[in-house]
Amino acid sequence: MSDRLNLIFRIRQLDLHVPKLTVLMFLTLMVFTIIAAGARAWLAPTATTSKWSPATAQATPTPKRLSVLHVIVRPWGFEPKEVTRPKGEFALVVDNWSGLRQLDIHLIRETGERAQNRQISKEGKFDLSYYDLTPGRYLLTDTNHPNWVCRITITAK
Repeated sequence: MSDRLNLIFRIRQLDLHVPKLTVLMFLTLMVFTIIAAGARAWLAPTATTSKWSPATAQATPTPKRLSVLHVIVRPWGFEPKEVTRPKGEFALVVDNWSGLRQLDIHLIRETGERAQNRQISKEGKFDLSYYDLTPGRYLLTDTNHPNWVCRITITAK
């Protein structure tokens, strides 16, 4: 009888271990499936990426490049003293390295009409303005220092 009880006890132990082992195998399989699906989604190309071809390069408009004209105001005046650039949009950056608390900057067409007036304080240190000037000659000046001049020539192309 003891052998029989021993056999029954072992069968019951085996019955308890088989479901645990099955659940453990199932969970392991699920984890690997999730990892594989995530890796595939991560490695797969997205809908926004496309293959480059000359046809797509011509169809895609290139963004405009904005050029920058950088002028520095020093204790002796503007640097550079003269600039020539083609017609088109540009950003004018004027840095105040003069040591003065405030500058009263004017951009004037040589014919006398004002394009823009700007005040630059020492605290601000610089001014940024956007322009699309017509071809011609312009003067960048400071009201309190009439001999400080930067000549800006805008060409047709």
